[in-house]
Amino acid sequence: MIELQSLTKSYPSRHGRRYVFRDLSFTFPAGANIGLIGRNGAGKSTLLRLLGGIDHPDSGAVVTDASISWPVGLAGGFALNLTARENVEFVCRIHGAWGPRLREKVRFVREFADIGDYFELPMRSFSSGMRSRVA
Repeated sequence: MIELQSLTKSYPSRHGRRYVFRDLSFTFPAGANIGLIGRNGAGKSTLLRLLGGIDHPDSGAVVTDASISWPVGLAGGFALNLTARENVEFVCRIHGAWGPRLREKVRFVREFADIGDYFELPMRSFSSGMRSRVA
């Protein structure tokens, strides 16, 4: 379960503050598959950064009884100077995978992402769709 409690997030703009959302409260039930859709600038990436703990709300809280995986929380936040392989290896190490287990997970992601030799290139060269497949 992930619960948003009176979440408010804004950014400074030329005209004061631009609010992404104000007093947002919502509960994502445990085990549910959730999709975020919306126009550009609607706050989808901001919400993911808040869920992943990469950004912090102006007020309110994100409460969960589970861990939120790095790829979900940082779907838009890969280290773009690293290759896809290096990003995947980094996440594997965070989750305790080393040696043969790490190599198997990297192989799985490479095959699943189906981006060919791009897997060995810096992710700054990837389209958003390619980044999504690696995530």
